[in-house]
Amino acid sequence: MEKKVTITIGGMHCVNCAKTVEKALLKVRGVRSASVAFANERANVIADADTVAPDDFRKAVESNGFEFVGIEDAMDEAAVDERKNRLWRFYHLRIAVGFFVGFALMAISMGPLQHVLRVPGLMLFCIATPVFIYV
Repeated sequence: MEKKVTITIGGMHCVNCAKTVEKALLKVRGVRSASVAFANERANVIADADTVAPDDFRKAVESNGFEFVGIEDAMDEAAVDERKNRLWRFYHLRIAVGFFVGFALMAISMGPLQHVLRVPGLMLFCIATPVFIYV
């Protein structure tokens, strides 16, 4: 008997990530088809209900370095909300760091502090590069 399962997956950033997860899910014994969308972080899988266990999906996803959040029907709402809040905090921290360091660098390099501090361009580059990579 075939069953349609919707899996929530975290850590995908591009179409290639989605394709990697899709290939991993298709390798699971009993899976008939798999379709993964990185935009909504979900995978729609049609599998043989007698052959495939939820833990098989977890192993396939996590073995490729992605986060298995859960199967949509069996997920706890509190866990889903906690994950969303954690992601929001993560992104807000990045935005705040980027804004404040960027604003400070702009003030040093373009404002009235430019003539007072006389910070060389290489130093500004060395400060800005890690922040650029982080954000």
